[in-house]
Amino acid sequence: MRPLQWPLFVLAYGGARSRHVLARHDADAVAKVEPAVESRGEVRCRQADSWGKSRTLPLVGRSAKAWERGVRAHFDFLLDSAFRFDHVDHGVWATSAAYVSSSLGVEVTRSTEFRRVEITLLRLVDGQLPEPEIWVTDRPINRTLFDNVLLARAPNLLEQVPTGLSEREVDGQLRLWAELLRSVAPDFLEGDDAAIVEAEQVVRQRVAENPQELTIWLPSDASDTDEAKAREKAERTTPDEVRIIVRRYAR
Repeated sequence: MRPLQWPLFVLAYGGARSRHVLARHDADAVAKVEPAVESRGEVRCRQADSWGKSRTLPLVGRSAKAWERGVRAHFDFLLDSAFRFDHVDHGVWATSAAYVSSSLGVEVTRSTEFRRVEITLLRLVDGQLPEPEIWVTDRPINRTLFDNVLLARAPNLLEQVPTGLSEREVDGQLRLWAELLRSVAPDFLEGDDAAIVEAEQVVRQRVAENPQELTIWLPSDASDTDEAKAREKAERTTPDEVRIIVRRYAR
């Protein structure tokens, strides 16, 4: 594998993870965005529990099917609320099962990155699932982790949600998230997006208290021209609401 090239970019969300919709409060939480370098060889996905039996790409379908079965055992009650099961997306860091209605959606995700099960509420855009949102801007937030809904409506319940990816831990989280969705957001199941609106208010308050930043790391011997080019590139692709910082590292 070739070494990573510079500059390196670090996105800081002042207490939110790389997905700004997650309910986090640790101010040091940052997400490094680095050039992805993949070999042409076989990509191996090593996972330690029964949901991730796949070891190579030809077997990914088995893992996706296993996740679909596990999710549907707890979330097929959505079929009684004008939702339909849509698809499963399988990746190295997460496997997600999606239900959609005519205007809303629910994603149920097994996250190897964050070592937990999580659900995301979605507002469809032109009938399609919304793209992941990195930055909080003046545009509506169309996807939010259910954690933010709990913070808005029943914050005491958020502490009850466990983590972990063993078979027992995953099944327990699926059961609990399904119960919380029915009890905390019954209006969402009826087609009302108020839960997403309330979660958006939580997210915007968090961002107001901890402004968004993008930090560009350059080697100490980079020229002023290199720094100017890196900053210019970041400014072209980053919303005005995001502060850009350039720092140096020794190598």
